[in-house]
Amino acid sequence: MKDLATRFDEFIANKYPTLKFRPQQREVILDIIETFYEGKTDFYLLDAPTGSGKSVIAILFSDFVSSEGKTGYILASDLALHAQYVNDFENFGLNWGVVKGVDNYVCDMNGEKFSVGECKMRGMSGSESAKLQCYGTCGYFSARNRAMKSPVSLMTYPYALIQRNYVDDKMKESGQPVPFDKRDFVVCDEAHK
Repeated sequence: MKDLATRFDEFIANKYPTLKFRPQQREVILDIIETFYEGKTDFYLLDAPTGSGKSVIAILFSDFVSSEGKTGYILASDLALHAQYVNDFENFGLNWGVVKGVDNYVCDMNGEKFSVGECKMRGMSGSESAKLQCYGTCGYFSARNRAMKSPVSLMTYPYALIQRNYVDDKMKESGQPVPFDKRDFVVCDEAHK
């Protein structure tokens, strides 16, 4: 098997032939990848100044390891950073899942925030909501379902924490599949917030 640096360089050359790394970006990404594959630690902390390209580092790490069959989440501390990632995904040609908290979506049926949307007011679960006519056009369910299937999914910290610490338990209790189960990696951008 080729060493990680060679695999990474070939991946970048094939997928992003015009990419120019900022100083030390490639080396940092390779160090993160090597640490990830060595499995000696569960955490890698990158403290770098504004403008060093931390989001690009996160994206290229995630893209490379997902190309090798790994799955993960990228967590954004706020909606501005979330929007930056969405823009970066588009610039890199990545069709990854993107989901925000439920009240960032409007119900197609009653025009209210999703948390007081038609299915919620009826007390319906996600699987029950799938029976409604609006399910196919629902912004929230469309985003959630796409993010569930994506090898890398972007979400906000509050949404991810609710999914892992509340929804996960409720779904398991009711014998239903967990929407966002544990994955191979989590990138926590601006974790200090």
